[in-house]
Amino acid sequence: MTKQIKLPVFAFMALVSSSLLLAGCVIHVGASDDKGGYSYAKERNYSSTNKSVKVAQGVSAGNVSSVNGSVKVEDNASVEEVSNVNGRISIGENVTAADVSVVNGKVSIGKGFTGQGNIETVNGQIKIDSDSSVTGNIETVNGDIELEGVSIGGSVSSTNGDISLLDGSVVNGDVIFEGRPNKNKSWRNKAPTLKVDAGSTIKGKIIIYKDVDFDFADSALMSKVERR
Repeated sequence: MTKQIKLPVFAFMALVSSSLLLAGCVIHVGASDDKGGYSYAKERNYSSTNKSVKVAQGVSAGNVSSVNGSVKVEDNASVEEVSNVNGRISIGENVTAADVSVVNGKVSIGKGFTGQGNIETVNGQIKIDSDSSVTGNIETVNGDIELEGVSIGGSVSSTNGDISLLDGSVVNGDVIFEGRPNKNKSWRNKAPTLKVDAGSTIKGKIIIYKDVDFDFADSALMSKVERR
């Protein structure tokens, strides 16, 4: 799975010619900063090193990325790819985005999200709130995945984290627990848990390459489990 994750640091090299590399503590896209910052043009690519990036409410932007800083996309905004190397990504309500990826950091997404690609982290939690949809896959290595009322077109997979499907979440693909050994000593070594509440469902298989604890409201889901 990790080979499929596009590390944002490599993407920056391709974006340099078309992105803005800007100074300051925070890059504000599409809104003035009442603390003396600057406002930058909409519908362009923005990448930053050692700075945070914020896309203002209702703004349309291109690719947004950071190394060693947070990325925040406010409510009703529209962006292309959102990526980070060391830092969290926070996405507000009713946002549209393509791929979202982090190497070291958490991804938190508000209600009404429309994801047109994949959501991926290496070391970090993924949490998506209700009335949201993701057309691709949701993947993490060391981190929990919590989905509340989310429709996933692809699969959901983790190596060393729990997966929780709540409040009517639907996975149209498989749920996969990879079996790679945990080399991150800061991460827990206990068996991960798959929790599926009464309103949620998995249309594909439950594929496990390691021991997994199951917390199913509907015990019939056990018929979908395949140990590889």
